[in-house]
Amino acid sequence: MCLQETKCLDFSREKVCLLWGTNEVEWVENKAINSAGGVLTMWSNKSFQLSRFVNGRNYIVLEEFWKRGNGAHVTIVNIYCSGSLREKKEMWNMVGGFR
Repeated sequence: MCLQETKCLDFSREKVCLLWGTNEVEWVENKAINSAGGVLTMWSNKSFQLSRFVNGRNYIVLEEFWKRGNGAHVTIVNIYCSGSLREKKEMWNMVGGFR
């Protein structure tokens, strides 16, 4: 699950489990700044195994392996960018370079 504009300065395990519905959850967060922005990406720890991640200013990129089914390699990108065109281009260049 990918959430943007969370406006949250901190996500405790309790908050994330409440949002997810169970405690079988892992997450990466990008905290809001002065109650603006914020990105949260959550996934089932029974379904996915995190391989690596990049936590940028307005984005999170996750590489995971799907534990169920065929064990596929999965990339999840969660982006929030309300800046200028220049800032958006810079952000996409950084995200595009993640391999």
